[in-house]
Amino acid sequence: MNANTTLTCCFLLLLSVQPRLQSQNFRNAEAYLSDFGKNERYITESLVAYSSSLINGEKESRTHATVQTIYKKLQNINAIVTRNDKGFEGDTSLRDTFLKMNHATLVLLDDNTLKLDDYEAQRHLSFDEIFNDFDLRKRNIINYYSLIVDYTNAKRRFSRRNDVKQDRYFSNRDIFEYNSHQSLIFFKINVLDAKLSDLLSTTDEASVTKCIAYLDQISEESLVQIDDYTKVNVDQSLNLATQALIHFVQQRNELILPLYKDYVASLSNFSNTDKASASDDVREKLGELEKQLNVAKTKLDEQLALAQTKKKALVDKWIETERSLLQNKL
Repeated sequence: MNANTTLTCCFLLLLSVQPRLQSQNFRNAEAYLSDFGKNERYITESLVAYSSSLINGEKESRTHATVQTIYKKLQNINAIVTRNDKGFEGDTSLRDTFLKMNHATLVLLDDNTLKLDDYEAQRHLSFDEIFNDFDLRKRNIINYYSLIVDYTNAKRRFSRRNDVKQDRYFSNRDIFEYNSHQSLIFFKINVLDAKLSDLLSTTDEASVTKCIAYLDQISEESLVQIDDYTKVNVDQSLNLATQALIHFVQQRNELILPLYKDYVASLSNFSNTDKASASDDVREKLGELEKQLNVAKTKLDEQLALAQTKKKALVDKWIETERSLLQNKL
């Protein structure tokens, strides 16, 4: 799942329109906007290199080093803008919205909100902690894109006020926002599924039932979101890949829950039988209960193994679909 830190690259790619303002003196509005655009190629090249390393599954240490380099560069840009940009003829709207957006990017990079491959850490959290994390990530995604919209609108309004032709308004924002929300759905499903996998190795039937109920809840909510995405996005590849994964998880849960309950019940019956008695009836009963337990365990294990193989294929397909989507946009 390391490749699925790709959500990070979705956010970072959106920074490809960030400016590096180095002087507060501009001849005209066009020069002011042009100065915002000077850093576009510079940052785009850096972020595309980072995104490519994620998509191609390069070592985490290498991508981490790239993130740190980008982080320092964005900090430097913010410092330069704050120090040197006094706006254009007193108009600081573009500067202010840019700073808010870029600051939000730094926060997200700093607190790892965009890191979506930490299943091992997430699976050990309580359900309340897991859902709090889901909510935080969702709020951050929504907030981040709202700041991008604010900056885009500020740039558009500035252009109109000053009669400057400006046609660069985050042309790829929608596709990356779409991918970000799809990636969050993918993350939620996988975190809860990892949690369920751990619980299925226990006899905590109440927690298993609760986890499956949560998975069903997230699945239904996600299918509604996906239906909305089909109406506003030309690309349907991630919609279909996410739908396929969700439908599989739902169908698998319907199959394994009764098998799990049957196993737990068989284990309870066998464990609670008086093994101290030496009577023939007790020995015969124990033999029958042990046979039932073995059958129940075998059925559950076989279905779980089969389901794991099918799920891995769907997860791999989802990752490849996301890679293809983003590579076409780089």
